[in-house]
Amino acid sequence: MIWLQAKECYNCIAQFDPQNNVFIKKSRDEIEPNTNDGSFEEMNEGIFMLYRFNGKIYFQVNDKIFLLDENTVIDVAGERPTKILKVLKNEMIEYETKYTPTSFPIEGDLTPFIDEEDFDFGLFVSNISKNPKRKEVLLGIS
Repeated sequence: MIWLQAKECYNCIAQFDPQNNVFIKKSRDEIEPNTNDGSFEEMNEGIFMLYRFNGKIYFQVNDKIFLLDENTVIDVAGERPTKILKVLKNEMIEYETKYTPTSFPIEGDLTPFIDEEDFDFGLFVSNISKNPKRKEVLLGIS
């Protein structure tokens, strides 16, 4: 069993069993997990999850699971409102879906550390999949 943080809401967490694909949303008012193994976002297209399990990083869209190893990256293209997410393994398309980011950048926000990936979970996952140092952080190595 692992714990995933909702990307959109601090108080919303999910208890997730990757082996049986059981996903149960909870509130931090009910339980405060002692670990954070990844994050998730619910979209019209389903649940996108990024998590670490048994020393590896996975990206999951509903019941489709992808190991984010050195041969697999997530590519995101398109403009809002509809984006295209592709899972590429050895540069070959393994999976493709359209999705609509659920949050939007705040017009005129000058916060220096806010980036487009903070408002687009697909882009967030893509950026991590392409950056070995960010993968190490997710795995707790760095």
